[in-house]
Amino acid sequence: MRRVLPACWNAAARKNSPRPPPVADVDSFLRQYRPSSLGRPPESRIPSPAGSTFSMRGAYEGCAMSPEFHSWVPAPVRQACENVCRPDSPWPESDRLAAHRLVSDARMQAFYGSRALKWASGHRSTTSWKLWFGAAHAAGGIDEARTREAVTRQRSNVAKFAATMRQAVELLGDIEAEQESAPIDIPLHFVDTLHLVDRTVANREVVSDDDRARYDLYARPRLEEIFRFNDSAANYIPSVAQILNALACDADDLASALESRKTIPWSSHASSWLISQKESDGIGVYVRTFDRAMWDMRWDFESLSQEQRWRLPDSLLALQTKVALGISDLDGFADRIRKWRMKPEDFERGLA
Repeated sequence: MRRVLPACWNAAARKNSPRPPPVADVDSFLRQYRPSSLGRPPESRIPSPAGSTFSMRGAYEGCAMSPEFHSWVPAPVRQACENVCRPDSPWPESDRLAAHRLVSDARMQAFYGSRALKWASGHRSTTSWKLWFGAAHAAGGIDEARTREAVTRQRSNVAKFAATMRQAVELLGDIEAEQESAPIDIPLHFVDTLHLVDRTVANREVVSDDDRARYDLYARPRLEEIFRFNDSAANYIPSVAQILNALACDADDLASALESRKTIPWSSHASSWLISQKESDGIGVYVRTFDRAMWDMRWDFESLSQEQRWRLPDSLLALQTKVALGISDLDGFADRIRKWRMKPEDFERGLA
């Protein structure tokens, strides 16, 4: 279950919390930001006409060819790109395309040479460049339309489940109420939770032989004492009806939470951009996912001066976004990026 932080866990508490250890294995750390296999670049994206060192045909063939890097691409980025684009790379096609663009598009020369990148030099610059590149190419692999559709379907699923559970609770209550009047022997596992567990394990259509063996070897011996006192007035185990009733209540609560994007219990940081009510044509998804990834890795960018070295200026993030998504130059693009960025209060309130 997703743990919800209490309200007292505020910015001050986070600031005083111990720093996590530096990232040792960059590729393993960034794997958590790897998008779903459903992710693919939107068809509406316009490939950049800017100069590239290799053909787009080669890029679409899964980066089968080794990139020929420009001299202005930092060595750590070259190494990271070769790792992403190798033939046996686990990264999906959308990531490989973004990785190629980030090292081939001539517009990126201004990015790599910018003095605003405070982490581009120093004793941790190699790790910083690799972490940045991993977040930059992985943030574009989320299909916003499909994800929104999945959220809509899940809302419907939970609502139907909640209604079904309420009906099941009512029907089981009716069965128990009629038990004294109707001359029908209702099985004990309709009422008793422990017997329902045993009955479930014994059902070969429900539980596999391996799971049954583990239950018999480890769980069942520990339940023996509870079974011996099961009929005692001093012992209490919630009944089947009570458990179903509790599940129905939880389903109702979840259905209510799913009605608003602000109360949805998001399962991962990568989906935090769904808090927004607006469609973003993939741009907002990229920007918010990248910002969140960089914030998660912030301790590997910070210095003793506590500068926010991990946060890119709007102009640089706008340039990076255009290149990674294959978008041509547009007027006012930096202003659009600024509207989609994660705000400090988003992180502090846990909305990121």
